[in-house]
Amino acid sequence: YVPAKSGPGYLVYVRKGSLMAQGFNANSLQPMGDARLIAESVEPAEFTVSSEGTLAFRTGEAMGAELNSFTRAGAPVASFSKQAGNPGEMRFSPNGRLVAVAQTVNRVTDLYLHDIERKTTSRLTFNGGRFPLWTSDGTRIVFGKPDGVYLKSATGGGGEQRIFEDSKENRAIRNISHLSSDGQ
Repeated sequence: YVPAKSGPGYLVYVRKGSLMAQGFNANSLQPMGDARLIAESVEPAEFTVSSEGTLAFRTGEAMGAELNSFTRAGAPVASFSKQAGNPGEMRFSPNGRLVAVAQTVNRVTDLYLHDIERKTTSRLTFNGGRFPLWTSDGTRIVFGKPDGVYLKSATGGGGEQRIFEDSKENRAIRNISHLSSDGQ
Protein backbone atom coordinates (compact mmCIF):
# COMPACT_ATOMS: atom_id res chain seq x y z
CA TYR A 1 0.00 0.00 0.00
CA VAL A 2 1.26 3.48 -0.95
CA PRO A 3 -0.53 6.26 0.93
CA ALA A 4 -1.40 9.48 -0.91
CA LYS A 5 -0.85 12.98 0.49
CA SER A 6 -4.62 13.44 0.22
CA GLY A 7 -7.37 11.06 -0.80
CA PRO A 8 -7.02 7.36 -1.52
CA GLY A 9 -3.65 5.68 -1.92
CA TYR A 10 -2.64 2.81 -4.17
CA LEU A 11 -2.03 -0.90 -3.96
CA VAL A 12 0.94 -1.65 -6.22
CA TYR A 13 1.38 -5.27 -7.24
CA VAL A 14 2.46 -7.65 -9.98
CA ARG A 15 -0.10 -9.85 -11.74
CA LYS A 16 1.09 -12.28 -14.42
CA GLY A 17 4.22 -10.24 -15.09
CA SER A 18 2.40 -6.88 -15.24
CA LEU A 19 3.06 -4.14 -12.67
CA MET A 20 -0.32 -2.71 -11.66
CA ALA A 21 -1.63 0.16 -9.51
CA GLN A 22 -5.09 -0.02 -7.94
CA GLY A 23 -6.63 2.98 -6.21
CA PHE A 24 -7.45 2.01 -2.62
CA ASN A 25 -9.32 3.71 0.22
CA ALA A 26 -7.55 2.65 3.43
CA ASN A 27 -10.44 3.85 5.62
CA SER A 28 -13.11 1.73 3.93
CA LEU A 29 -10.67 -0.98 2.77
CA GLN A 30 -12.23 -0.76 -0.68
CA PRO A 31 -10.64 -0.55 -4.15
CA MET A 32 -11.28 2.65 -6.11
CA GLY A 33 -11.84 2.47 -9.88
CA ASP A 34 -10.03 0.13 -12.22
CA ALA A 35 -6.48 -1.15 -11.81
CA ARG A 36 -4.00 0.55 -14.16
CA LEU A 37 -1.12 -1.07 -15.99
CA ILE A 38 2.25 0.54 -15.17
CA ALA A 39 4.71 -1.80 -16.93
CA GLU A 40 5.10 -5.25 -18.47
CA SER A 41 7.78 -7.89 -17.76
CA VAL A 42 8.17 -7.10 -14.03
CA GLU A 43 8.65 -9.78 -11.36
CA PRO A 44 7.12 -9.47 -7.85
CA ALA A 45 10.39 -8.75 -5.99
CA GLU A 46 11.64 -6.36 -8.67
CA PHE A 47 9.88 -3.13 -7.74
CA THR A 48 9.80 -0.78 -4.76
CA VAL A 49 7.90 2.39 -3.83
CA SER A 50 9.27 5.18 -1.62
CA SER A 51 7.18 6.82 1.10
CA GLU A 52 6.88 9.87 -1.20
CA GLY A 53 5.41 7.68 -3.94
CA THR A 54 8.44 7.35 -6.24
CA LEU A 55 8.34 3.97 -7.95
CA ALA A 56 11.39 2.02 -9.12
CA PHE A 57 11.22 -1.23 -11.05
CA ARG A 58 13.19 -3.52 -13.33
CA THR A 59 11.90 -4.33 -16.80
CA GLY A 60 13.04 -6.63 -19.55
CA GLU A 61 15.08 -9.78 -19.58
CA ALA A 62 17.43 -10.43 -16.69
CA MET A 63 20.68 -9.72 -18.52
CA GLY A 64 20.96 -6.08 -19.54
CA ALA A 65 17.78 -5.09 -17.72
CA GLU A 66 16.89 -1.47 -17.01
CA LEU A 67 16.06 0.02 -13.63
CA ASN A 68 13.56 2.89 -13.94
CA SER A 69 11.99 5.27 -11.42
CA PHE A 70 8.96 7.54 -11.76
CA THR A 71 7.13 10.14 -9.67
CA ARG A 72 3.62 9.54 -8.38
CA ALA A 73 2.35 11.46 -11.43
CA GLY A 74 4.26 9.17 -13.81
CA ALA A 75 7.11 11.52 -14.72
CA PRO A 76 10.51 9.80 -15.14
CA VAL A 77 12.99 10.44 -12.31
CA ALA A 78 15.98 8.30 -13.26
CA SER A 79 16.87 5.35 -15.45
CA PHE A 80 19.84 3.07 -14.96
CA SER A 81 19.97 1.35 -18.32
CA LYS A 82 21.72 -1.88 -19.27
CA GLN A 83 22.66 -3.12 -15.84
CA ALA A 84 25.57 -5.53 -15.63
CA GLY A 85 24.17 -8.86 -14.61
CA ASN A 86 20.72 -9.52 -13.25
CA PRO A 87 19.09 -6.95 -10.93
CA GLY A 88 16.63 -8.46 -8.47
CA GLU A 89 15.14 -7.46 -5.12
CA MET A 90 15.21 -3.73 -4.42
CA ARG A 91 14.23 -1.22 -1.73
CA PHE A 92 14.14 2.57 -1.52
CA SER A 93 15.96 4.32 1.32
CA PRO A 94 13.63 6.11 3.77
CA ASN A 95 14.45 9.50 2.18
CA GLY A 96 13.75 8.11 -1.32
CA ARG A 97 17.15 9.17 -2.69
CA LEU A 98 18.81 5.74 -2.91
CA VAL A 99 17.69 2.32 -4.11
CA ALA A 100 19.44 -0.78 -2.74
CA VAL A 101 19.40 -3.52 -5.39
CA ALA A 102 20.49 -7.17 -5.20
CA GLN A 103 22.34 -7.69 -8.47
CA THR A 104 23.82 -10.95 -9.76
CA VAL A 105 27.05 -10.71 -11.76
CA ASN A 106 29.03 -13.85 -12.67
CA ARG A 107 26.80 -16.02 -10.44
CA VAL A 108 27.43 -13.88 -7.32
CA THR A 109 24.65 -11.71 -5.93
CA ASP A 110 25.75 -8.53 -4.13
CA LEU A 111 24.05 -5.31 -3.11
CA TYR A 112 24.46 -2.12 -5.11
CA LEU A 113 23.23 1.38 -4.25
CA HIS A 114 21.73 3.49 -7.03
CA ASP A 115 21.62 7.23 -6.25
CA ILE A 116 18.50 8.59 -7.97
CA GLU A 117 19.56 12.26 -7.79
CA ARG A 118 23.18 11.84 -8.87
CA LYS A 119 22.46 8.92 -11.23
CA THR A 120 25.43 6.95 -9.87
CA THR A 121 25.86 3.35 -8.71
CA SER A 122 28.14 2.00 -6.00
CA ARG A 123 28.72 -1.52 -4.76
CA LEU A 124 27.83 -2.12 -1.09
CA THR A 125 28.71 -5.79 -0.53
CA PHE A 126 31.52 -7.91 -1.95
CA ASN A 127 30.79 -11.38 -0.50
CA GLY A 128 27.12 -11.83 -1.27
CA GLY A 129 23.90 -10.15 -0.23
CA ARG A 130 20.18 -10.32 -1.01
CA PHE A 131 16.85 -9.00 0.24
CA PRO A 132 17.99 -5.47 1.23
CA LEU A 133 16.04 -3.62 3.93
CA TRP A 134 16.83 -0.13 5.21
CA THR A 135 16.77 0.79 8.88
CA SER A 136 14.19 3.52 9.57
CA ASP A 137 16.90 6.19 9.93
CA GLY A 138 18.43 5.23 6.55
CA THR A 139 21.94 4.79 7.93
CA ARG A 140 22.21 1.00 7.67
CA ILE A 141 21.01 -1.85 5.49
CA VAL A 142 19.95 -5.28 6.73
CA PHE A 143 20.37 -8.09 4.21
CA GLY A 144 20.45 -11.85 3.89
CA LYS A 145 23.24 -14.24 2.99
CA PRO A 146 23.17 -18.06 2.98
CA ASP A 147 24.56 -18.20 6.52
CA GLY A 148 22.36 -15.55 8.14
CA VAL A 149 21.20 -11.96 8.34
CA TYR A 150 23.69 -9.09 8.27
CA LEU A 151 23.83 -5.36 8.95
CA LYS A 152 26.10 -2.84 7.19
CA SER A 153 26.48 0.93 7.06
CA ALA A 154 24.74 2.42 4.00
CA THR A 155 27.89 4.46 3.34
CA GLY A 156 29.72 1.21 2.59
CA GLY A 157 32.27 1.94 5.31
CA GLY A 158 33.12 -0.66 7.92
CA GLY A 159 32.45 -4.35 7.84
CA GLU A 160 29.34 -6.47 7.87
CA GLN A 161 27.90 -7.48 11.22
CA ARG A 162 26.03 -10.80 11.40
CA ILE A 163 22.92 -10.27 13.52
CA PHE A 164 21.38 -13.72 13.02
CA GLU A 165 23.17 -16.97 12.26
CA ASP A 166 21.40 -19.51 10.07
CA SER A 167 22.83 -23.01 10.30
CA LYS A 168 23.20 -25.21 7.22
CA GLU A 169 20.94 -27.80 8.87
CA ASN A 170 18.01 -25.45 9.52
CA ARG A 171 18.09 -22.75 6.85
CA ALA A 172 15.32 -20.93 8.70
CA ILE A 173 15.72 -17.73 6.67
CA ARG A 174 14.65 -17.99 3.04
CA ASN A 175 14.26 -14.25 2.55
CA ILE A 176 13.66 -11.18 4.66
CA SER A 177 10.96 -8.75 3.67
CA HIS A 178 10.28 -6.24 6.47
CA LEU A 179 11.75 -4.55 9.53
CA SER A 180 9.65 -2.99 12.26
CA SER A 181 9.83 0.81 12.47
CA ASP A 182 12.01 0.56 15.58
CA GLY A 183 14.51 -1.60 13.68
CA GLN A 184 13.80 -4.82 15.57
